[in-house]
Amino acid sequence: MLWPASGGKGAARQIVTPTLTAGIRGTGVYTEVFAEQDNRSYFCNCYGIVNLESSTSKATSRSDYHQSFWANAQEKDGSFLEPARAINHTDDELEFLAGLVGQRTTWQIAGRKGSKDGSGKMPGYAY
Repeated sequence: MLWPASGGKGAARQIVTPTLTAGIRGTGVYTEVFAEQDNRSYFCNCYGIVNLESSTSKATSRSDYHQSFWANAQEKDGSFLEPARAINHTDDELEFLAGLVGQRTTWQIAGRKGSKDGSGKMPGYAY
């Protein structure tokens, strides 16, 4: 599922998978459930702020460019969440969908694209 969330005020929005709940606002996200891998969920905060919960693990993701996570059914190294690389979605798809809801992505605004390494930051962008 690829989704740019509206930046306007309104009801809280969530994405719920078997292993993850994500509270989103003014954000472009991609999520996918891997049923063959114990319903392991993949989640990418492509841009914006997202609150993530997976069992007892919680995180707030602040991203300008594809910050990605695996949400596991079993705890791994003390957490149900682990960092991931961006997979199975493109900048072009996000840009198209953002345009449908009258938005631009953070990298469009900055005039850049990055490496999709999952860090949430665009290389060469001043933070």
